[in-house]
Amino acid sequence: MYSSGKLKWQSCLNQETGPYFDVSDAIFCDYHWKTESPEQSKQYAKTRQTDVYMGIDVFGRGTWGGGKWECYNAMKHLTNCGVSAAIFGMAWTYESNEGKSCKENFIENESRLWYGKCWMNILSQKNESWNVVNKGQGWQVEESSGPDGAMVFISSHDWCSKSQVINLISQSKLEESYLDTSPKISVS
Repeated sequence: MYSSGKLKWQSCLNQETGPYFDVSDAIFCDYHWKTESPEQSKQYAKTRQTDVYMGIDVFGRGTWGGGKWECYNAMKHLTNCGVSAAIFGMAWTYESNEGKSCKENFIENESRLWYGKCWMNILSQKNESWNVVNKGQGWQVEESSGPDGAMVFISSHDWCSKSQVINLISQSKLEESYLDTSPKISVS
């Protein structure tokens, strides 16, 4: 939207969307952005680049990189540019008919979506493989009592620290050079 009130999609932070950004906590740019849009937005935002959220539509409707199984490419691009991501349509792995049967293989499809070509089903591993530092009020992976019987992650939402070391080279067909190009993962 222009500061005059006229609506025109910008898909980035620029001189037209800047006045709104300057008086808000963050800005969400729609998912029709171009390759150069995240870097341009970062330059305009100066020290607030992580307050710029570039959209990714998992269903792939006009999103950079095509969405669907290629969403990790957009995430990687945004990470390299130093801006944040706003993800739309995350239910695609459950609702679509692409790939393996989505409802029966939801966890596997989620892993494939977010890890890209190096996907693996980490949640299928036993809880003993996790190093739990602070259990909070507990966490676990268990079979759902719902109609699909899918595996679910149960948490008390209290502070819990856990880590897991996975040798991706020995457990998959990844080359070490691919791992060096993967984006950093931050959890807050």
